[in-house]
Amino acid sequence: MYYLIVFSVILSFLNAFLPSIAKWVARAIGSYKPNSSLQIEIDEIKGRMNEISIKDEFAKYTKLQRLLNKKREKLKAEVQMKKKTHLKLKLGIQYSSQAILTFVCLVLFWTQRSTPVIILSENWLRPFGSILSWPTHIPGALSLPLWFLVSNTVAKIASLPFA
Repeated sequence: MYYLIVFSVILSFLNAFLPSIAKWVARAIGSYKPNSSLQIEIDEIKGRMNEISIKDEFAKYTKLQRLLNKKREKLKAEVQMKKKTHLKLKLGIQYSSQAILTFVCLVLFWTQRSTPVIILSENWLRPFGSILSWPTHIPGALSLPLWFLVSNTVAKIASLPFA
């Protein structure tokens, strides 16, 4: 009976912190490093452009400027590709783990639907006793769906500063 309290709280907090966990795992798996050789080439081109006078060697300067623009566009495209891959990885981890957690919760609800999480005095739950004990129908009992709803709400509120 008390294992349901602990297990549902763990599931609730996992569910609440899942986006943060998925972001952290995606960063660990697909660490982002821009193409350093391309950045070195861009720096070299900038250095050569600084050595050249625009007025004296305009054709050479514009040729280097076009080359620099091409390299920057290539670097920008690589960065965008890496960002897209990182986003796909993060969302894949988040949605697959969300599906697993949902399945575990559904199985838990189905198998433990008639088991009360905790039994209190019937007087403590006087006007709402039948609602709080549904589907167990034991007087003074708190059901798993209600307890999960409460713990999930607390977990979501607790995860707000980390979102």
